[in-house]
Amino acid sequence: MGYIIKYHVKDYLKKEKMRMATPTYEALDKKIEEILDAAVLRARKNKKLTVRPHDL
Repeated sequence: MGYIIKYHVKDYLKKEKMRMATPTYEALDKKIEEILDAAVLRARKNKKLTVRPHDL
């Protein structure tokens, strides 16, 4: 599942005068999924059904 919009990432990196290899998009998606998984666990641990900024 893709969490990022490649165009926006590419646009940001272009402004920074950088490029990104294609496999890096997949790694970025994986990192986002890990962050979200951890946030869900924290919210559930606190008996909440909503992930909030402090859960990240």
